[in-house]
Amino acid sequence: MKFELPFGTAKISVDIPDDRLCAFLKPKDLPAPAPAEIIIRGALSHPLGAESISSLISRGTRVAIVVDDQTRSSPIKEMVALVLEDLKKAGARDDDITIIFAVGAHRQTEPDEARRILGREVSAKYRWIAGDCRKMEDFVPVGRTSRGNEVRIFRSYVEADIKILLGDIEYNHCAGYTGGRESILPGISAHPTIQFNYKLVSGQGGQNCRAGCLNGNPVHEDMVEAARMASVDFCLNTIRNSRGQVFAAIAGSPDQVLRNGMAIVDQIYKVPVKEKADIVVVSAGGAPTDSLLYNAENAIESALPALKDGGIIILAAECKEGIGNDACCELMGKKSFGKAKVYAQTAMDKIALKEKFGIEGFDSIQEALAKAMQEKPEGRIIVLPVGNSTLLCLEQQAAPPSGQ
Repeated sequence: MKFELPFGTAKISVDIPDDRLCAFLKPKDLPAPAPAEIIIRGALSHPLGAESISSLISRGTRVAIVVDDQTRSSPIKEMVALVLEDLKKAGARDDDITIIFAVGAHRQTEPDEARRILGREVSAKYRWIAGDCRKMEDFVPVGRTSRGNEVRIFRSYVEADIKILLGDIEYNHCAGYTGGRESILPGISAHPTIQFNYKLVSGQGGQNCRAGCLNGNPVHEDMVEAARMASVDFCLNTIRNSRGQVFAAIAGSPDQVLRNGMAIVDQIYKVPVKEKADIVVVSAGGAPTDSLLYNAENAIESALPALKDGGIIILAAECKEGIGNDACCELMGKKSFGKAKVYAQTAMDKIALKEKFGIEGFDSIQEALAKAMQEKPEGRIIVLPVGNSTLLCLEQQAAPPSGQ
């Protein structure tokens, strides 16, 4: 049976023998209940644990809007248009509004990417910026978390009177879920603050730094403390269905937005697995989520619950921008996939991929599969088309509640 898998902006094919196919695991196909504009307007009108945008604004109020960067596919264009509409109705002036890309430790957003993310009109009309987390003079200390992380936040955000976060909620293999507090840390934090947070994965409680888990997750808890120090006034997050449509939107305080949104993510993207396989073929979901190996590696983590001990994972991820920042590279170097072998089709140098991370590179997924089937001549195969977004749960195990 032939399957098409996302790879960058294109699709690649893989042919799986019918007698070897164990399962094709994908998220639930739930249609959007209404057009995106109606869903987002509804959330803006009924914020949870926060005042509405109109009640926050008066003439002369300086507003900072933090939005997801080029590594995400969040529906920022739709969200920012409606937020700007509410701001203008409340009396905010164009010159008092700054849009900040939450690049974290990623590279800065390019003008053509800003046009794509914000829309041509908004990107031309409003001031937008993307900070460099290594330029320490652009960041302001706002406090220290209980774990000792000195939180430094982008100055343009700190100096605003009203602070708004826009983003998407999905699984994150360190923080449990994206959304809410993640727009602050790592989004607009200084490099030392980001690195400190990343390295909590390797410390006490690190076993809880996984997709779908917030309880006892030190990365998440450190991020929550940082966001509270950053004095967020309003947060708007969306959850998209498996077709990429806006399925739900939640507005209000970052904490309440995340807690309500993660249950919807689980409803769509938590997928039961009846039996484990010897080989799992997994895509990182295509652009932009597979542009960096550090992000695409989430798909490998997603595949592990479906893999037998000593099995083989075959990753499809373009990784056209390489690994990620220095902290990402360091964390990737410490990653362990147990007894699993990892094969991959990427745009990266095969020798570097093998030497640095133990991942064997191939020119095609089909070539990687052929070798895997030679090694596992009776092996059963699972296909996971959007690994970055999917949380697998063995059917014989009781699925934990959201966030655990």
